[in-house]
Formats: sequence, C-alpha cells, structure tokens
Amino acid sequence: MKDKKLVIMLTFVILLAISNVAFYSYMRINNLKEINKEENKDYKEAENVKETNQEITDFNKTVAMYNEDNELSTNSEEEIAIKDESLEKKNKVVSVKKDNELLSKLNKTTKLEELVRTIHKRLNEDVCYERTPSDEEYMMLASCFAVFQNRATNIKDNDNLKEDINDLALYLKEGGENKDKDKIILAHRMAHDLDYHYFYSVANVDSFSLARSIKVKR
Repeated sequence: MKDKKLVIMLTFVILLAISNVAFYSYMRINNLKEINKEENKDYKEAENVKETNQEITDFNKTVAMYNEDNELSTNSEEEIAIKDESLEKKNKVVSVKKDNELLSKLNKTTKLEELVRTIHKRLNEDVCYERTPSDEEYMMLASCFAVFQNRATNIKDNDNLKEDINDLALYLKEGGENKDKDKIILAHRMAHDLDYHYFYSVANVDSFSLARSIKVKR
C-alpha cells in the first residue's frame, strides 16, 4: 500500500515538474517572440531610415545636376548674347564700309547711266523681296541726294530725264531722312525704269512706268 502511495506521489511530482517545465518553456517562447518582434521593428525602422537617407541623397544629386545644367544654360545664353553682339558690331562695320564705298563710287562716276545702275543695284539689296533698310542704310541713302541733284542740274537738253533724276534725288532724301520705306521704294522704281528701259534695254523685264523718260522714248 505504501509502495502504491509512493508511486502516486512520484508520479505527481514528475507531472508537476513537467508542467513547470512546460510553463517556463511557454513563457520563454513568448519572450523570444516579443524580442523578435522588437528586433524586427528596429530592423524595419533602420531600413526606413536607410531608404529615407537614400531618397535625400538622390534628391540632392538631382538638385545639384539641375543647378549645374541651369548654370551651363545661363553661361550658354550669355555666350550667345556676346557672340550676337560681336556679330552685330562686325556687321555694322561691314555695312559702314560698304556705304562709304558706295558714296565714293557715286561721286567718282562720270556717266549718268552708270550712276543710275549703281544706285539701282543698291536699292535692289535694300528694299526688294520685302527687305527694309536699317537706320544706317536710310542715312546713307539720304546722303545720296546731293549727288543726283547735282547731276539733274547739269542736264540741259532733256527735261523729262532731268525731272526723273531730280525726283530720284528727292525720293532718296525724303525716304532716308524720314525712314520712309515707301519713298525708298519709289526711288528704286525710278532707278529700275531708267536703268532697264531708258539707258539700257533689258528684255523680259517689266517697267513700273514711273519714269517720264521711258514714256517719251516709247
């Protein structure tokens, strides 16, 4: 009987021990789970911080690239402006030289037909094909007035031609001084008629019928 009681007690003790072991094992497992959760949370937070830092780095790189491109663009615009300004100055120098050469040639030309042809060619460049003279060109054309007026004064035996040359001189003066393109166009038409239909006969070229001289000649 005593042996049976002893077995029962031992069995109870063993079961109690097993139960305690199971309980402590359960608690240990739960603690480990909680620790793992915290570790995972810390790991995720660290990853988020890492991703945020990478985003900030990428953003800073983008800003730096934009600033660099913007600086290059600004420099390019400044360089273009400088080149344009330099080109404009060179063009003005060339234009002034060209104008001076024209005036010198007009003053040296003795034949009236060559004088008319010279100004006709220049007016072709200034107003044909919807071109508009520059301020410098207007001034130059106005300065041609005296040359043609003097030639008109010297014409003694042809009143129509004298009036045509005098009109050409006035168109140049008024158009140049007032920057009146319409007057310069009239100067061109007068020079065209005299050049192609009075002094020379150019086939297949229409006249503007502005010059009196060609009407009488016909």
